[in-house]
Amino acid sequence: MIQERTREELKAAKARGRCGGRKRKLSAAQIEVARLLFEKNLPVGEICETLGVSQATLYRTINGPRSEEAAKASGA
Repeated sequence: MIQERTREELKAAKARGRCGGRKRKLSAAQIEVARLLFEKNLPVGEICETLGVSQATLYRTINGPRSEEAAKASGA
């Protein structure tokens, strides 16, 4: 019963435009900049310092989905 109510409330919250979870560290524009810098073979440390993220975040972002829909869905 509790699970059912929780699911219903999450659906209602989503319908109101609320999404759970942590906000993304990088915006869609920052992700594109990171990809361009990465493709130009800039050192990863410099890219991370410029964007203010860790190497793990940078690699996760660059290796993630590339479609605009995925970036929009992530709230970036």
